[in-house]
Amino acid sequence: MAPEVKPHPYRVFVSGLSKTHVERYDGGIVEEDNLGYFFYDRGCRVEDVRLMADPSTSKCRGFGFVDFADEDSFHKALSLAGTQDPPKVKLDHSSGGRIKVEAAKPAQPVVRDKHKELAKARDHTEDMERALRWREAKVRELSMELHKHRERQKLLDARRTVEQCLAEECLRQDEIHQAEEKLAAVEEVLRAALASEQDRTRALEAIAHSVDENQRRSEAHLEEVGHEEATAAHGPG
Repeated sequence: MAPEVKPHPYRVFVSGLSKTHVERYDGGIVEEDNLGYFFYDRGCRVEDVRLMADPSTSKCRGFGFVDFADEDSFHKALSLAGTQDPPKVKLDHSSGGRIKVEAAKPAQPVVRDKHKELAKARDHTEDMERALRWREAKVRELSMELHKHRERQKLLDARRTVEQCLAEECLRQDEIHQAEEKLAAVEEVLRAALASEQDRTRALEAIAHSVDENQRRSEAHLEEVGHEEATAAHGPG
């Protein structure tokens, strides 16, 4: 039993084909491939090709159906009607060497509307995907910009820290310099006081030395006088 052929909104009926044996291979029919490539090579988006063949003899019945993905491809296919000697497409002698292409029996309105709705949905999905890719690119761009600013802030913070440390060192040097000046002034006062005290000590030492010398002389004189008096008292024996 032949498989059920579902309605399609962009289907053409192709006739005038050769009623000869079709060449089958694993997974397809050569004549169907050639017919599909005839439309594909001329800018049509082909979805499916079916040649009507007698199952008992494998001979083509002289016609077939081709489905397309969109309305533009459908109209392109119709415009190819009457093409003379289409390459690799076998035609019947009665066709005069011209391929016949016409719109297939229209599908039910509901089916056609559903296909149009599906096409719109696919277009909308593509638009959403493009918008999503654009937004992803924008997010990446913003992330890179944010990272750049943060790195710049780190650099500025590091530079500011160095400047702060430098300012603190300068301030500390000023404090040390002021303390050094104060200590130098104190040192000068102490040196002057020390020199004065040294002079006074030397003067006192000189006075003390003079007193001791006079006392020794006085003691020596007294001792000499006493000795003379003792000698005179005893007289010559």
